[in-house]
Amino acid sequence: MSIKAKLLALLIAPIIVLSAIHILELQRVISGLAETLAAHKEQAMAAVAHNIEGAIVSTNRITLNLAHPKEIAHAVQAADNEVLYDWSHSFTAQGATVLFADARGMVLSRAPAEFRFGDDISRSAWFARALRDGAFVGLAEMDGALHLVSARCVRKYDDLPVGVVAASVPLTPQWLSQFTDDRQVLRVVAAGRSIQNAPTPPGNADFFRLDVAAAGFADPDAFSVAFLPDPQYRQLVALKHATLMTGCLTAVVTIVALALLLASQLRPYAAIVASLRDYARNAASLETVRERLTRLTPARRNELHDIIDALVRMIDAVRTQLDRVRAYAGQLETLAATDALTGLHNRMSISAILQAEKKDFDAHGIPLTVLMLDIDSFKAINDTHGHQTGDAALMIVAKALRGASRKQDSVGRWGGEEFLLVAPGIDAAAAPALAERLRAAVAAEDYPDGLRVTASIGVTQSRPGDTVDTLIGRADAALYQAKADGRNTVRER
Repeated sequence: MSIKAKLLALLIAPIIVLSAIHILELQRVISGLAETLAAHKEQAMAAVAHNIEGAIVSTNRITLNLAHPKEIAHAVQAADNEVLYDWSHSFTAQGATVLFADARGMVLSRAPAEFRFGDDISRSAWFARALRDGAFVGLAEMDGALHLVSARCVRKYDDLPVGVVAASVPLTPQWLSQFTDDRQVLRVVAAGRSIQNAPTPPGNADFFRLDVAAAGFADPDAFSVAFLPDPQYRQLVALKHATLMTGCLTAVVTIVALALLLASQLRPYAAIVASLRDYARNAASLETVRERLTRLTPARRNELHDIIDALVRMIDAVRTQLDRVRAYAGQLETLAATDALTGLHNRMSISAILQAEKKDFDAHGIPLTVLMLDIDSFKAINDTHGHQTGDAALMIVAKALRGASRKQDSVGRWGGEEFLLVAPGIDAAAAPALAERLRAAVAAEDYPDGLRVTASIGVTQSRPGDTVDTLIGRADAALYQAKADGRNTVRER
């Protein structure tokens, strides 16, 4: 191999290696973000399914309340429209239509449309199933549109079927939107119809089936959700491609330039090769290499001047891209460790903190207290005041826990309305006071809609032979004891 070819190889190899290192580091960041997004998708799908289950339960509760009163059974048998309307009208505030029909399928009463009755629904499959099986909850066509329907048989003397009561909610894009945020598309397919709350994302038609597990629900596979592409992920992929193209172009331009100039200017290139070799061996930083190249620049502008100038510009471009990758990596590390709603540690992050503190306890005997906190009656807050009020309450509780805990304590959202606090250095004597301070702080906050929010707390300390699982298990058992003892209290194990 000629000296010219050897010098070309020595010069271009570090550039290729440097570009490959930067691309691999960027790929690592992209893979980490993809894993985080996948985990967030699982959590979002579970939350949407849970919210839909809540809507199904709420609709089912209407017919459950209206199917059993004796006055209603007598009114259905007597076709008393006025009594049936009075009973059902109070339940339409939830956005549902409530109707009563006799055993032949003749509608006797419909709320809120007081004067719309007398139509025949005997051929509706949901009516036949409710009359035959006693109850039906699922998706069905009603009034020419897809509805969520809950129907129950009305019986006289608890055994003689006299009619059916049904509550229905039309499945509109607006109704579906209440269960998602602006980065999700919810779709329902049933009875030959397909409805979704927003257009299908361009270039991403993958819908993931939701596991809607409401008791007795006839269409558990009807709901699915798709996710809009994450802009940060797309930016990182675009940056990777730009980095790859920049590296390739830089390598090609460098090879061509060096091939033309090496023959007449071999001596200065030895210094350039040495600098690049030092960087490849981690013996010099990019800043050092740039400084060396700058010192080699001749006073008179010539071919060597242009080569060094091109290399310096390339180093500046690489440094800019590397700074950008590091910035993205820092943002991703924060996202991966933080709960998006409360700003506290997420479950993965607080679990890692607990694992580290447990190792300190095992190695040095430093006292370690773990507190498990659960907001009392949180489901009732969501059902009564809506999920936005529930989310606001979660954020206020998180703020109260941060304010009432010590600087060295770590607070994380364990899941739903549960929080975990890791308190190193707190022994069994000091733990009750800390737990009581947290409980009082939560109760003392001002919450929206005049809510009174309280929390129950389970407390335990690490013991020899404990694992993280047994430690959390005791805290959870103490929390359940606090719930059983009346809530808004602290129990220790």
